[in-house]
Formats: sequence, C-alpha cells, structure tokens
Amino acid sequence: MSTDLAPTEQQLTPAKRTFEAIADDLSAYQESLELVEANIANSKDDEERDALIDDRVEIQAHIDRIGAELVTKTDSCAGVLRRLASEDDLIAEEIKRLQAKRKSTAKAREWLCDYVASVLRNNGWKWLKTPLNTISLQKNGGLQTLTIPDPRLVPDEYCDVMLRVPAAVLKGIRLCVANHYPHQGLQSVMHRLDGERVTNNEVIRAALAKPCVKCEGLGEVLPSGPSDAPVEQCPTCQGDGKARISGAKLEPRGFGIRVR
Repeated sequence: MSTDLAPTEQQLTPAKRTFEAIADDLSAYQESLELVEANIANSKDDEERDALIDDRVEIQAHIDRIGAELVTKTDSCAGVLRRLASEDDLIAEEIKRLQAKRKSTAKAREWLCDYVASVLRNNGWKWLKTPLNTISLQKNGGLQTLTIPDPRLVPDEYCDVMLRVPAAVLKGIRLCVANHYPHQGLQSVMHRLDGERVTNNEVIRAALAKPCVKCEGLGEVLPSGPSDAPVEQCPTCQGDGKARISGAKLEPRGFGIRVR
C-alpha cells in the first residue's frame, strides 16, 4: 500500500489571505528578526553566530515576501475603497434625482386632482363614469390641516417647553424633587433652565374637536334682552358650534377625487 505525498497544484497555490493575517505574520517575523539580531550581538561562538546569521537571512526573506504581499493587498483594498466611495457618490446623486422626480410627480398629480375635483364641484357632479373608468368626488380624509400663524398667541395650556438643561442642573432638580426640598431650593436652579416654547399640536387638535364652551355646540345663545327675543348667533364660534383656540385653527378638509 502506497501513499501519494506529492503536493497538489491547489496546495502549491498560495491562498488569498486577509489583511489582518498578513499584518500579523509581518509583525511576528519582525519580532523574530529583532530577537535574532540581539542574539547575534551577544553570541561569542562562531558556529552559533553563523547559524544565527543564516536564520536572519531566512527571516529577512520571509519579511520581504510578506512585505510584497502586503503591498499587493494594500493596493487591492485601496482600489475597493475607492470604488465603494465612487459608488456611494453615484447612489447619492441618483437619490437626489429620484427625490426631485418624485416631488415633481406628486406636484403634478396634486394639481390634476384639484383641477378635476373643481370641475366636478363647479358642475354639481358627484362622479364621471366611462366604460373603462370612474372618477368620483369625495371629501379628503385623515387629519385636518392645523394652521398656527403665530404660536405666541396660543395659550400656555396648549404649549410645551423644550428644555436644554445642563446635566449638573438636572441632577440637582432630581435631588430636589426626590428629597422634597423646599420651594426655594428648587427655584435656586430653575433660573438656569433654558427652554423653547412650542405648540402641542396633538392637544390643540383634541381641544378644537370639542364643542364650543359658550353655546355647547349649538351655535346659538339665548339673547340677553327680553325672553321672547330671537336667539343669537354664538359670538365665540360664529355659529358653527366648534371650539376656538387663539392663534390656531383647523382648515376645511376640502375635496379630492377617487379613480376606479
């Protein structure tokens, strides 16, 4: 029984090694070279010195080979990094182009929908139907558009304060609250708080969805004069029975179209 010990072509071909493996081998051979150089300097035996010199030549040959491999690997990695950076730039430009196209398409679609909806409403039509398509008029769904022209007019109960607090001050506040410090102790750090007043749109929407507090949603109020006088339009809600908040209002839903 015989065993074929001859290396195959695949075994003779160097495997593609990682950057880390090449760098580790280079560091190991450099450390070995430093150790051999130290032993040569301290050796007094000629034979031992000659053997160490031979080792130094062999180690240096390995270092040169690995160095060349590292150069090739470095160039390869640099090429990949350069290509990836170029692809990233191309992708970024394509994203900008598609975003601009999407914006333009959405604007054109919005204009056409508004145009068709206005034609239907102006003619009193609820839909247009053909053998292939039906375009119908419908009220827009979803949240009504909330407009706040001047947030300063909105009362404080409908606003929040976004605070920018130094960490040390926040820690002091927590200690004050946790230990039930007197009010004066809490005030000593409150003056350092810096905040931005912003409207709480969710709270505002909920409040505007409620009926008018003066007429309770009826849109009319009893006259202040004789009992037989006709009822008057509510001055607070102007007769629509809906709540009002200074500086904020819900816009009408408007109409859109549906294509089937």
